[in-house]
Amino acid sequence: MGQGIQLVVKLKELLEADTTLNLTPRNVKRVNTGKMKSAGGGLQASVHKTKSNTVVKKAYIPNANPEDDAYVKYVKLISEHQGNPFFPRIYSAKMYQEDPVEGAELGKVYLVVHMERLQELTGKKITDTAQELIRSLGINGLTDNSFDNTASRFSIAEETTNPQLRDAIFLMEPLFREFGSDLHVGNFMLRLTSTGPQLVFADPFIN
Repeated sequence: MGQGIQLVVKLKELLEADTTLNLTPRNVKRVNTGKMKSAGGGLQASVHKTKSNTVVKKAYIPNANPEDDAYVKYVKLISEHQGNPFFPRIYSAKMYQEDPVEGAELGKVYLVVHMERLQELTGKKITDTAQELIRSLGINGLTDNSFDNTASRFSIAEETTNPQLRDAIFLMEPLFREFGSDLHVGNFMLRLTSTGPQLVFADPFIN
């Protein structure tokens, strides 16, 4: 049996800027977010605030082979390309497997990521800002289908005047082909910087 772990206990470790990437599941009793305040999330992930301008994302990994999961592969990819501004900044990412509950053969697996806090694209003002940023990249416009296939993605890569966006698209292409695209205007996020907002691809693949 694994020894119990709580994110409120592990938070000190996660908040250390050690750029740790450990994708080998560590056996624990439970991954508990404790009293950490929610900052949003989705069907398979919860996001929790820290006292700094960062968040801790707890992502459920449903794949029987966690290393083959779309989000796990994306975290590995972007950890190797942290200089590209279109990818989220990650400070640590560690995988945990809970002890199985009664009647289950295996316990749930979670990837816990300490990362920068990004701004969601909600509200007309911020959506308009995103469209302005897209135009500033030399792209006439994006629709919800713009990243659905290789031809349209490569068309964006050829059209853009931003070499880092072009690089990001080419780096993600193998994962787009393996998992399919879940990237559309509604799930871009923004990084707020002293020189202005930056578009970021937070979770671009179907899982």
